[in-house]
Amino acid sequence: MLFYIFYLIFSLLLIFLSRRFNFLIHSNNLFHKRLTSYSKVSILGGILVLIFLIFVLNINNYFFFIPFFILGLLSDINYLSNPKKRIFIQIIFIILFIIFLKIKIFKTNFFILDYALNNNYFNIIFVSFCLLVLMNGCNFIDGLNTLLIGYILIIFLTIYFILPGINFNKDLIKSFLFILLVLYFLNLFNLLYLGDSGSYILALFSGYLLIDIANINPLMSPFYIALLLWYPCFENLFSIIRRKNNLYSSFKPDNKHLHQLIYIFVKKKFYQNNIFANILSASIINLYNFFLIMFSVKFIYKTKFIIFLIIINIILYLFIYYYLNKKIKKFILKEV
Repeated sequence: MLFYIFYLIFSLLLIFLSRRFNFLIHSNNLFHKRLTSYSKVSILGGILVLIFLIFVLNINNYFFFIPFFILGLLSDINYLSNPKKRIFIQIIFIILFIIFLKIKIFKTNFFILDYALNNNYFNIIFVSFCLLVLMNGCNFIDGLNTLLIGYILIIFLTIYFILPGINFNKDLIKSFLFILLVLYFLNLFNLLYLGDSGSYILALFSGYLLIDIANINPLMSPFYIALLLWYPCFENLFSIIRRKNNLYSSFKPDNKHLHQLIYIFVKKKFYQNNIFANILSASIINLYNFFLIMFSVKFIYKTKFIIFLIIINIILYLFIYYYLNKKIKKFILKEV
C-alpha cells in the first residue's frame, strides 16, 4: 500500500517537473494530433507504466518491455518519425520478446490453425502478428483522453471481479488495476498522455497477461480473448484496408479513425468544447464496450456465440463509421 501512495505522489511530482521544465511535453504540430491535442500536457505514461513493471514485478522476467518503451519514446520526441522503420523495429522486438519469454498460443478452436500452432516457428509468427496488431491498434485508439486506459481498465476489472471460475494471478491483476486507475484519472484531468511509449508497453503487457490467462484456462474459448480485444485490433486492420482502398499510405497517420469521427460529430452536433467532447466521445465508446463485455461474460465457454458477437460488432462498427463519415461531410458542406 505504501508503494501505491508513493507511486501517486511520484507521478504528480514528475508531471509538475515535466511541465515546469518543458520536458516530454506533447507536441500538437503533427497533423493527426491536432484534432484533440492540448498544450503543456506531459507524455509520461510510458515512464509510469515502466516503473510499475520494474518495481512491482520481477524485472528479470519483464526486462524485454524496456526496448518497446525506448522505441515509443523515440517516436514521442519525433526522433524516430518514420512509421515504416518503427514497424520493422517493432516486429524484431516482438519476435525476440516472444522467444525469450516463451510466449505461445496453444489453441484457437480451429482445427487447421491449431495443428499449425504445433509448429514452433508458425506459433512465433502467429503470436507476433497478434501482438503487433494489438500494439498498433491500441496506439491508434489512444487519441482521446481515457479511451485506451479506460478500455483496458474495463477488461481487467471484468476479469478480476466478474468472470466465473477463471484462474489468474490475483495479486498481479490487482496491482495492475491500481496503476490503471492512477493513469486513468491523470489522463481524465488532462495532466498526462500515455504517448507511444505508454500505449506500446501497456498494450503489450495486457496482451501478455491475456494470453497467459487463456493458456491456464483451457476450457475458456480463445475467442473470448479476441472479443475482449476486438476494438483496437479491428481499428488497426480496418484502418489499413481503408487507407489502401482510398489510395492512401497505410503508414501515414490521418484523422479518420472511428473515435475521431465520433469526437468531430459530438463537437459539431452539440457545440461542446474540446475537453468535454473528448471525454464524452471516449466515454461513449467505452460504455458500449463495457456493456458488450458484461453481456459476453455468460458465454466465455461458447466459441460459436463469441464469434457471432465479434461479427455483429464489426458490422455495427462499419455501419456507424460510414454513417458518421457522411454526417461529418454534410457538416463541413454547411459550414462552407
